[in-house]
Amino acid sequence: MKMILRQPTKALLAESLKDLAKFKPVDKITVRELAKHCGLTAQTFYNNFRDKYELAAWIYNRQFDAAFETFVDTRDFEALIYRCVEILFEDETFYRNALKNFVGQNSFRYTTNDHAIKSMAAWLSTRCKLTVYMRTTSETIND
Repeated sequence: MKMILRQPTKALLAESLKDLAKFKPVDKITVRELAKHCGLTAQTFYNNFRDKYELAAWIYNRQFDAAFETFVDTRDFEALIYRCVEILFEDETFYRNALKNFVGQNSFRYTTNDHAIKSMAAWLSTRCKLTVYMRTTSETIND
């Protein structure tokens, strides 16, 4: 008999969004549709995320953090950046949708930039003894 492994709720919602985004623009996917697609309710969604934009950012940030963990014992910045770009290509349809369809303060770009900058600054500080000034970097990228 095969044992059924239960995925954490956030992971189920993430897979649901990525799956639906293969066939439909992300800005056209409703929370109710997203939750139903993975057998959950909209209330369960809202117990975990404010909105689908926060979920999209959570997906990327989780993958981005995993890339940094992979390079925790190295100073190979080029390889780290290459891995971050590979993440985008591995789920190209989802990320194209995320980058194209989210606009304004809820945009994918705004909800992921600060996290990415903080992670990269911490990595550079620890591995390369470089100091990155967060406010300047964040404002430059977000503007």
